[in-house]
Amino acid sequence: PSSSLLLLVLLTLSYHLVSSSFVDQRTSSSRELLNALPTRFDQNSTIKWPEQFSVVNTIAKNNEVIVTICNFGYMKWLRQWHSHLNAIGQTNWVVVALDSNLYDYMIKHAPGHVILFKDRSSDEFNTRLVSGQEVIDSGAKDKTFTRLVSNKPIILERFAEWGFDCFWMDADVFVLQDPFSKLDPSCHFSIQHERKASVTGVNSGVFSWRASHKEQVLSLFRRWAASLRQHNNDKYFFDQDALNLVIKKQVDRNKAVSKTPRFPQRATFKDLGVPFTMCTLDFRTYRCGNHLPCTNEMKREIGGIRPCTLPADWTEQKAAMVLAHQNYMSYDEDKIARAKFLGFWFEGELPLDKGSESSG
Repeated sequence: PSSSLLLLVLLTLSYHLVSSSFVDQRTSSSRELLNALPTRFDQNSTIKWPEQFSVVNTIAKNNEVIVTICNFGYMKWLRQWHSHLNAIGQTNWVVVALDSNLYDYMIKHAPGHVILFKDRSSDEFNTRLVSGQEVIDSGAKDKTFTRLVSNKPIILERFAEWGFDCFWMDADVFVLQDPFSKLDPSCHFSIQHERKASVTGVNSGVFSWRASHKEQVLSLFRRWAASLRQHNNDKYFFDQDALNLVIKKQVDRNKAVSKTPRFPQRATFKDLGVPFTMCTLDFRTYRCGNHLPCTNEMKREIGGIRPCTLPADWTEQKAAMVLAHQNYMSYDEDKIARAKFLGFWFEGELPLDKGSESSG
């Protein structure tokens, strides 16, 4: 009996030693993965970060910068994006060009407002990409499109490292007021959401962060990049899915959601070094496409274009908006038709060179 007991003890110890070794190895591997992520595409990039910092630092106002990432194929939306910023007198904006064609164009027409992030796939891709939807087959990602959107957290990580208060947005966002003007100052990270009452279900096309909590923002971006990398072979897993997954895990880990009778909703995370408060932007002032009127009526994929009547107080609603995201449409022409119907589209859009004279 004593020898049997001894054998049982030895087997138990061996199990725990092997299990402990496995956990340590797995943790170590995860740590190595996270540490490697910020340079995921740097080896293919021609970017010179110190020079790019100088560009951004020059156009920043009160340390605030408005940022979009774009390629030449999306030029019609970039012109609209610029036209709206120009109309309200915003000059603290910068475009991260993903290909040489757009970079060269911006250097010619809006010098001082562009930096370049270019990997091997960008130039071959810019001639094909008109809108994200046009390179997606039945919801599946094109491989090159996947590379481009996967660069987003890596690019934005640089802006966080540089210490700017940033407002990031897709190029199909129309800015109607200074986007920083109605942010809750107690929020360190504010993000657009697609549902009216949820901290998850966020949209990765519109968010802002404060430089005061840049270490926490960097941690968020690195986890975002890690989530993208872990799902790299999943054709139906987008950068937005990755960010939602990271935020949901963070919320669950902290059990931190605080429901309030007003927006924004917020979650305070206490495991990121210092308390870090993430808020969802008020859907009435920072509009997502599914919160715009006539969206369903103008979607041909759900039954064709149908008549739509604008709300009686639409003029007042527009006056209160800070921005309007032109998403939630699968076809570019439908997005444009809705923008025109709602009165957002600049028919005589301003060429970038006209606006750059005052903003350069």
